[in-house]
Amino acid sequence: MIFWDNKRPITIELLKKLNLRKLSQVMKREAQYNEQISLKCDRR
Repeated sequence: MIFWDNKRPITIELLKKLNLRKLSQVMKREAQYNEQISLKCDRR
């Protein structure tokens, strides 16, 4: 839940719960997500 009146309405706990892959699918940006993930893996 987001409390917009708080100093930090979006907490780390909320961010940890996000499924970025699913979010990218919903937003029709899965290709961009996959590109970023592959770039991150290439840097290791």
